[in-house]
Amino acid sequence: MSDASLWSPLGTDGGHVEIVEYRLEWAEIFECERAAILARCSPWVMEVHHFGSTSVPGLAAKPILDIMPVVDNPSDGECAVGPMTTLGYRYRGENELPGRFYFDKIVGGRTVVHCHMYPQDHSDVRKLVAFRDRLRTHRETAFDYERLKRELASKHRDDRVAYTDGKGEFIRETTDLALADTQDGQEEER
Repeated sequence: MSDASLWSPLGTDGGHVEIVEYRLEWAEIFECERAAILARCSPWVMEVHHFGSTSVPGLAAKPILDIMPVVDNPSDGECAVGPMTTLGYRYRGENELPGRFYFDKIVGGRTVVHCHMYPQDHSDVRKLVAFRDRLRTHRETAFDYERLKRELASKHRDDRVAYTDGKGEFIRETTDLALADTQDGQEEER
């Protein structure tokens, strides 16, 4: 399969905010990318998570994969930057989030991946996974999120910042619930 055909289910034209129906290929593309990152970035990258809406089966999403390689510490993140660029990723620094190594991947003029690499003890690792897991296990919450995203995409088609800001409160509240549930579950196991 050519590089262009592999990535064809992802990306948007002209940088517009676009929400599309869920596609099974998203999970398959993530698995290919996960394997490539682990192979190229060993021993620095410990694991790679698929998060965001494309990681939730059945959920409509902006057709851009959100992936999160996790490293042991910031030094390992620095070591992984070079190998990530050989996989076609463009390194963007912290991109306004301290402790993050941010990359994107552009294929055929379309952004197809947002890659957020973090050290394992960074608070965003837990938050991003908790939010994803909450959407996967609470279908009504996922549908509420989808409705919000469609409404925001309609209002802010050409303003990614306004679109992202409009999701902020929902994401914070849902993440807080997910983290509280995780904490309650851990306390019950003790």
